[in-house]
Amino acid sequence: MSLPGLRPAPPTIVKQHLVAALHRLQNGDYDTVVALCRHVLVVSPANFDAHYYLGVALGELGQNDVSIQHLRLAAKANPKSDEVRNNLGKALMNAGELQESLRVLAATAERAPHYEDAHVSLVQLLRKMNRDEEALHKLNDVVVRFPHSWALRNERGRILLGLDRNHEAALDFEAAAHLNSESADVQLNLSEALVRLKQHDAAQLVLEDLLRRMPAINEAKSQLIGIYRFLWQSEKALALAQQLAAANPTDPNLRLTVGDCLVDLGRTAEAEVVFSFVLDQTAIGSESLISQESTADMLVHALSSYAPIHKFAQGARELNTVDVLLARPELPEADRRTLLYVKSKIEDDIGNSGEAVRAALAAKVLSNLADDFERHRDFVHATIATFDRAFFDRHRNLGSKTDLPVFILGMPRSGTTLTEQIIASHPQADGSGEMVTLPDISHGLGFDVDEVTAFLARIDHLTSQAAHEIAERYLSALRHSRKPDALRITDKMPHNFQHIWLIALLFPNARIIHCRRNPVDVCMSIFLRNFSNGHWYTRDFETMGKFYNLYKESTAH
Repeated sequence: MSLPGLRPAPPTIVKQHLVAALHRLQNGDYDTVVALCRHVLVVSPANFDAHYYLGVALGELGQNDVSIQHLRLAAKANPKSDEVRNNLGKALMNAGELQESLRVLAATAERAPHYEDAHVSLVQLLRKMNRDEEALHKLNDVVVRFPHSWALRNERGRILLGLDRNHEAALDFEAAAHLNSESADVQLNLSEALVRLKQHDAAQLVLEDLLRRMPAINEAKSQLIGIYRFLWQSEKALALAQQLAAANPTDPNLRLTVGDCLVDLGRTAEAEVVFSFVLDQTAIGSESLISQESTADMLVHALSSYAPIHKFAQGARELNTVDVLLARPELPEADRRTLLYVKSKIEDDIGNSGEAVRAALAAKVLSNLADDFERHRDFVHATIATFDRAFFDRHRNLGSKTDLPVFILGMPRSGTTLTEQIIASHPQADGSGEMVTLPDISHGLGFDVDEVTAFLARIDHLTSQAAHEIAERYLSALRHSRKPDALRITDKMPHNFQHIWLIALLFPNARIIHCRRNPVDVCMSIFLRNFSNGHWYTRDFETMGKFYNLYKESTAH
């Protein structure tokens, strides 16, 4: 910016420039603030306001070292200004001078106990120094002093999230949102807390409301895509992902999100094109490019999404890329496990069964899956012995008479996804994907969690009102964002075969579709795939076989 010279400059000109600088600072025009303040300092080298505004603006521009110099000069010119010392402490923190920042901010907070910003900055510094418990203790004291401070509530919520105290965090974020409904940061934090509490519907409402008011916040869109996908609102997720990718065409991670959404919708041919394009764009097989950390992270995502839907052939370049990534000693363990499963899939596709199994076994060593078979077997046998025809005769009038749900179940990799896609293509049907609602209800009642006899006694004494309320809770989740006129809605969670007793209890008129596949094929397919740690039975072939036999026993009953 070009300004007229200020030498000699009447005091009124200096004042005008400082007023303009403050206005620009408040509006985020930091480059202009820098130009104005530097012109003032030419004629008034010790001017407090010029040094202060310039220091703040340079800090916002990331020029921390120069920012600190000017803020020190401002603090020297006005040593009683708590605002200046607070901003100096923040600049020191941003520059990585944490101990010096702690000295400045702690002194400022002690000297000005009623200056809220000093306490906020001190807490942020303590968090940056990984002193969360100390920061929380400080906040618990300060929040009482400033009960209407949304910033302090927001900071305490972030700490509580880090300590996995999610319910308390959500309460703080809700209070902060009530105190300041315009803070996007608070709304994003509240959404994260609600997701951790498995309140995805509530998190969806928070983010949708935020985007109605502030449509340019990409982080909110990214979070919302994840929630849509979790709730199997796949069309909404895809539309939002495509919008983000179109606005940021050079970001490969957004393209990958589009591909993931296409997979959710069963549009695997289109998804393959997306994943293949991203892999080709990163010069697949180039060791120098793969060695870059950001590229490596993106490739792990691309390969793990591409491998399950693509049939690899001899000479697949992707195998070399996987091997190059696996050779990196600094590769995170979770990424190494993921890539070993990708390698297993590629080797299996090209006919190298031995290499496929070796890669899967190496991945399972990293997974460290527990052997939970005996406890689970005893639980299943107890439920088989209890939930017989006489039991259901005694509880005939519990639950709901609706025939809306269609439960598609069986072992994973047995065809549940294809079955749902076929049914959901009917104009009077819809699919809800793999809903966690029924397993959550079952485990909430104590299945596979509590001591067996206590669980069975609880179910035997379930009242009609309680059963009806539980059924309505499930139906509400099933209907959420589905076709309003659908006569049948599918739930394709494969492991619902463990909860058939609950389906019979709550929905005696519901349809159940049991998908079956050759035992060797289905067990091998499961064993070579990257399932979550909840699939403990995939730890080795022996446990896999025993679990399959237990599955046959429970479904035959």
